[in-house]
Amino acid sequence: MSELSVTCLLFDEDQLKALLSILPLIRKYLDREWQVDTDPSSVSDVVVVNLDDSAGGPLLEALVGKGVHAVGCARHPRLHVAGTLHRPFRGYEVLALLQEGERRAFDRSRSRPSRRDLESEVRRFALAEWPAEFREWPKEWWRVLAAIRTNCLSAVQIAQRCDLPEAEVMACLDILQERKAVSVRVDIEILDSTKGGRRPGFWRRIGARVSDLLGRL
Repeated sequence: MSELSVTCLLFDEDQLKALLSILPLIRKYLDREWQVDTDPSSVSDVVVVNLDDSAGGPLLEALVGKGVHAVGCARHPRLHVAGTLHRPFRGYEVLALLQEGERRAFDRSRSRPSRRDLESEVRRFALAEWPAEFREWPKEWWRVLAAIRTNCLSAVQIAQRCDLPEAEVMACLDILQERKAVSVRVDIEILDSTKGGRRPGFWRRIGARVSDLLGRL
C-alpha cells in the first residue's frame, strides 16, 4: 500500500522531531506507513495546525471549511474545539488521529471507481464498419453491433440496451478495436466528474492562504 501523509502547519523544528519520534512507536498499530511534511500545498491525508500560533485559528477554520481532514493542536486543548490535540504531541492522540486518517483513506478507495469502471463509462463506441467475419460470431455480439451501428454508446449503455453482462460487451468491443471496426471517443465531461481527489489549484490556494496569514504577523 502507498504511504499516507500528515501535514503539520505552523510548528517549529523541535515539535516536528517529536512527532517523527512518535511514529516508530505506534507503527505496529497502523495499517499504513505515514510520512510527515510541512508543505501547505501538498495533497495530504491529515493536516494538523498549531493553534498557539496567531495564524492557526483562521487557517484551521479555512481548511475545515474546504472539507480538509484537519485538526488543531494546542497547549491547552480544552480552550478550543473538541478533538484538539495536546501540544507537545501525545502518542495515543497521534495514533487515534492517524487511524482515523486510514479509515477515511480506505473509504475513499472503496468509493473511487476502478480504471476499468471509468473506461466503461468514459469511452463511447460507434461501429465504423461491419467485420467481415461477424456472421461467425455469437448471436449476442450481433446485438452489440446493432446497438452501436447508429449510436455512440458506452459499454454500460450497450450492456443495458442489449441485456448482456458488461464483461460480454467488453469482450466484443475488444475484438472490434483489434479489427479497427469501431471508432472510440472520450466523454470529457464524465471524465472530469469522475476524477478522484481535490484539484491541485485548491491546495495552491491553501498555500497562498498560509503565506497571507503569516505575512500579517
